[in-house]
Amino acid sequence: MIKTPAAHGTIRSGIEYWPSYVDILTTVLMVFVLQNFLQTTLNIDSFESARLREEQRRLAGMMQKEFQEETARHKVTLDDSKLNMLQVRFSEEILFTSGDYHLAAKGREALGKCARALRTGAGSVDFKQIEVEGHTDKQPLNRLIYPRDNWELSTARAIEVVRFMMERGIPPDRLSAGGYAEFHPVEDSRWNQSHNRRIELRVLFSTPDQLPGRGR
Repeated sequence: MIKTPAAHGTIRSGIEYWPSYVDILTTVLMVFVLQNFLQTTLNIDSFESARLREEQRRLAGMMQKEFQEETARHKVTLDDSKLNMLQVRFSEEILFTSGDYHLAAKGREALGKCARALRTGAGSVDFKQIEVEGHTDKQPLNRLIYPRDNWELSTARAIEVVRFMMERGIPPDRLSAGGYAEFHPVEDSRWNQSHNRRIELRVLFSTPDQLPGRGR
């Protein structure tokens, strides 16, 4: 009779500790699930980054094939050293006559080859934007007719290239144009300004979190 309360106390103590074991098992299970989820997600992102890098190099190879002669003469340069961007640089003499923003015949031919490479890869190469940049040297125009200065000349040339690319089948929502006049030079020497007179196409590739279905 005297031991009955102690027996009841022992039973109550066992019931009180039982939920703690359940909590531990639940926590361990959640950690395991979370670890596997993170590992799978990180592996997917690494795979997509590697895939995009390979596509970037493949497009650079297409461009190199199209512009073998021009790259040999340094009239067209390609740079895919930066992750998720291929830069294609055209010297002024390839595309335009001095001071003019209308594409020359050889300029249309050169941009036609560029558009062909982009269209060929568009079905499989996942680039999200093509930024067209116009650049001039420091020589002022100071004209009364359009384009009146280097700002208008560089911008008009970029727009002209964008319109041509649209005509050749590049989706307009993937194109943008900007003019920078003489304020982004690649050559600072006053004796060699020809490299600054250029058009640059920056082909920007999607990053893993911007792929379709993963939130753009």
